[in-house]
Amino acid sequence: MKVLYISYDGATEPIPQSQILTYLRQINKNGIEFYWLSFEKPASPLRFAQRQKSFKAELLRNGINWFGLPYHKRPYLLAKIFDISNGIFHASYLISRHKISILHGRGEIPSFICMILKYIFKLHFIYDRRGYMAEDYVEGGMWKSRKSFLYRLLKFIDKKLLLSADAIVVLTERIRDILVKENIEISNRIHVIPCCVDLNKFKYNVTKDKGLLSELKLDGKFIFIYLGSLGTWYLIKEMIDFFIVAKTQIPDSHFLILTMSDHSIARDILYLKGQKETDFTILNSPPSLVQDYLSLADAALIFIKPVFSKLSSSPTKFAECLSCGLPVIINSNIGDCDKLIKSNRIGVIVDEFSNNNYQQALEELKSLMNRSEDFRQRCRKAAEDHYSLNLGVSRYSQIYKRLYCQKGAD
Repeated sequence: MKVLYISYDGATEPIPQSQILTYLRQINKNGIEFYWLSFEKPASPLRFAQRQKSFKAELLRNGINWFGLPYHKRPYLLAKIFDISNGIFHASYLISRHKISILHGRGEIPSFICMILKYIFKLHFIYDRRGYMAEDYVEGGMWKSRKSFLYRLLKFIDKKLLLSADAIVVLTERIRDILVKENIEISNRIHVIPCCVDLNKFKYNVTKDKGLLSELKLDGKFIFIYLGSLGTWYLIKEMIDFFIVAKTQIPDSHFLILTMSDHSIARDILYLKGQKETDFTILNSPPSLVQDYLSLADAALIFIKPVFSKLSSSPTKFAECLSCGLPVIINSNIGDCDKLIKSNRIGVIVDEFSNNNYQQALEELKSLMNRSEDFRQRCRKAAEDHYSLNLGVSRYSQIYKRLYCQKGAD
């Protein structure tokens, strides 16, 4: 079986590295060969021929044939039309040359390419709907109004993709229920696969690394940790407010922030709110080091802008923290996180960004952590049950095999 997988993210960006490649390598072991077409931004190291050559060779050893196309950003609509046209042209060549069996689009633009190719080559395609793109752009402030031409165009395309796809993948049960209610005819074609993680990489260590704690001067600290980007969706100001309240209730609290974003975004807020250098640590978070730092922490903070589009969100950082045995403090209405935390008692839900709610959340956290070892094992167990890479690989493989059998029957 040969699958053409199209993503609009560059192959060396964090999400493809932590999600796409992790999945494709494992699914390939089930006898599925991948042809991966990505769009590379100007800053991508893969725009250089020598880096492309070594990257291609590395992936080929895992049954992944990689092809990169240039990504264009402006002017917005013309750039997207050009990239779509370029994608259709190159994908058509790959389909004809390599006898592709199934098309898989990750997100709206790649899936639109797949939909066009479906009708040209009579192939089945998967709409891997990673979020709610039209709503993301409005609620994230990139587009000003739901009355704009681009918003209405993207909503129209999304509807066409949902109705045309032979299989639909979404990240949460909540968004699946909403989509099925709006389009009952897709009910037997829609599947929930959250952002899963490699549990062999993100491990639960009973004891902390004393050497690393000493190196960071965090011995004896109760460490709250945040992992990921700063700004837009991620509410660093509110997380800092929570931490300041935590300092009044939990002695020796320390805020460890792992991010590849500009450190000054968080540091300026911390200084403005009277925090000292000894109260926080901000570090870069390359994927290879994330596990080591997560294992030092006592609890994870994840505050995300609570808007409608985030009902479709499955934060990878949520699964990574649970995998390391960390309880999570997260605000409400973020994908299926509320339901999972409440049913497994593995963290705390913050309903409002206020000091009173932060104090209540901290009291609940302390109560849950009284039986520390049992509690952290419960966090790990929830990750094993709901976010295991093996679970995601199994579900994707089943979709591929079903569509492949349908193609044979056709």
